[in-house]
Amino acid sequence: MKQDYLKDHLSYDPETGVFIRLSTGEVAGHPQNYTSKCPVTGIQRVRPKGLYIQVGDRKYNAGTLATVYMTGHHPREIKFIDGNRFNTKWDNIKPSAAKMALRTKPDLSKKEKELADKYCAVINHASENLAHWVLRYGR
Repeated sequence: MKQDYLKDHLSYDPETGVFIRLSTGEVAGHPQNYTSKCPVTGIQRVRPKGLYIQVGDRKYNAGTLATVYMTGHHPREIKFIDGNRFNTKWDNIKPSAAKMALRTKPDLSKKEKELADKYCAVINHASENLAHWVLRYGR
């Protein structure tokens, strides 16, 4: 989604995290949940997925839309600093760090680096003194 297209349809207040539809003047967004079922016990859990907003014929995470609105770039992942996926204030949203090639991680074997060049990448989620590496497969 392009920033211009988004700004033609929605306005965003970074201090409150609220999106307003320009066509109707109404607040945009609906909470969504996902259901997971434990394969052992069969118990279903409903967990919050976050705030989603429909633009055109697709639904987008409100944090992703806030990032596009503010920066013009579509993030691969976003992190909510306080852990609340419904808090879409700009201060609470942290776009993921740039994708880094796995081969740049120094403690990998030569074989792992070769596989990384071909199949995967790592995203470094740095948080103060802690670095968390997330492995993504695919091209």
